Amino acid sequence: MSRIILLTNDDGVHFPAFKAFWRHLLDLKIGEIVAAKPEHEMSVAGKSITLHKPLRVNMISSKIHGDKYRHVYLISGTQLMPWL
Repeated sequence: MSRIILLTNDDGVHFPAFKAFWRHLLDLKIGEIVAAKPEHEMSVAGKSITLHKPLRVNMISSKIHGDKYRHVYLISGTQLMPWL
């Protein structure tokens, strides 16, 4: 049985520390890494939540390792965690 690891935080998809940690997890080969991020940085959003707009999930490719790309899911709205 393989592991599925959800990697997320409240910074945008191009945040360097996120990509570094993502690369490290991929190098460890400990399971499938699924990355989900807010469309835009949400560091100051606190406990806000989107109630009156539809949430959208878009899959994009993100460069994480030289010429290696992986998919990342971008979530619209505020705060990813209440959505999960």
